[in-house]
Amino acid sequence: MATITLAILSISVLFAVGVLFGNVLKNRVCVICASVSLTWLELLILFWFGWSINPLMIGILMGGSVVGLLYLVFANVPKQYHVFKLPFVITLFTIVYFLLSGIWYVKNTYVIVILAWLISAVVFVFRDKNNHMSALAKKLIACCKDW
Repeated sequence: MATITLAILSISVLFAVGVLFGNVLKNRVCVICASVSLTWLELLILFWFGWSINPLMIGILMGGSVVGLLYLVFANVPKQYHVFKLPFVITLFTIVYFLLSGIWYVKNTYVIVILAWLISAVVFVFRDKNNHMSALAKKLIACCKDW
C-alpha cells in the first residue's frame, strides 16, 4: 500500500475512533492532532523496522505536529517566553531530521540551534534593561500574531 494511502487511512480511522470514544475517555486532546501524531509514529516505527515507507510522508506529518506543538506550547506560556519560538521550532525540526535520517551528529546544525537558544536567552534576560533588546523582544513576541 502506498505510504500516502496508508497515512490517510490511518488518520481517518484514528480520527473516527477518537471522535466516537473521545467523550468516554474525557480527553482534552485535539483528535486530529492525536490522529496525525499517532500516524507518523506508527509509520516511523515501520520505517525503522525496514518496511517500505516513504520518509517524505512521515516528514510531512511530523512537520505538522511540530507546528501544532509550537502553537500549543506558546498558547499556554506567558508572552515574555515567546522570544523562544524560533529556537523551539528549529530544535524540533532538527530532531525530526535526525529521526528520519539516522544522522545524529551534524556539527553545524547543533551550532545554529545552540546560537538561536543563546541569542533568545540574551534577548529575554536583557529585554527590560535595554531599549534595543526590548524592541527586539517585542518583535519576536509579535511573530505569528501580527500578520
